[in-house]
Amino acid sequence: MSIKICTAIKNEQLYFDHWKKWHEDRGFEITAYIDDCSEFGDYDCTNKYVTVSLPVWQKRQVGSMNEYLDAQQNDGNWTLFIDCDEYCWFSAEDVRQLTQRRPDARMFKLWTVPYVADNPEYLERYSCEPVTERFTRMSAFNKWQEGKLLVKHIPGIQLQSMHYATGAIIALQYSCIVRHYVTKSREEWAKRHPPGGPTSWKYAPDDFDKFNGLI
Repeated sequence: MSIKICTAIKNEQLYFDHWKKWHEDRGFEITAYIDDCSEFGDYDCTNKYVTVSLPVWQKRQVGSMNEYLDAQQNDGNWTLFIDCDEYCWFSAEDVRQLTQRRPDARMFKLWTVPYVADNPEYLERYSCEPVTERFTRMSAFNKWQEGKLLVKHIPGIQLQSMHYATGAIIALQYSCIVRHYVTKSREEWAKRHPPGGPTSWKYAPDDFDKFNGLI
């Protein structure tokens, strides 16, 4: 049984290689949907596709993930849907053991913990060191973290968002932690969340300090 990760990518060239190697070293297989066709050649990934063409980023993302699920039906494998700023602090083997303990389960929701820019050396500007090395502390602003879905490849499951889907959701699994590097540095935050950008409905450019609050 293979454990896969499926992600949708937009402007993640600075982070993708480390993110991909991190998860492949832990036994996961990677599938990536590239939101911008002009970026397609920028990512070294065996299984990569262009996202469906819808005007709203969130709908493009969910639409692509549902296309992916439709293509994976009945092969007995599992896929975790996470973003390129999220890192699994567990292995594919840990996931196999989790699914074996609950053979009746068709879907799990894994606990997501936000990590923020705690190191003064990396607080303001981008640095090429991986986020897993630059930032090592959890944020106090974790109440809005909704967890991510681990889904078995069976017919009929459709994502409604990256956090919810049709079918029974199993309770949060605290043994498998996904670290969400939500802010990175102030410079990276501003580039990722420009005014009028695809995430402006949720994050503003000047929200860095709000979401970077430390415990």
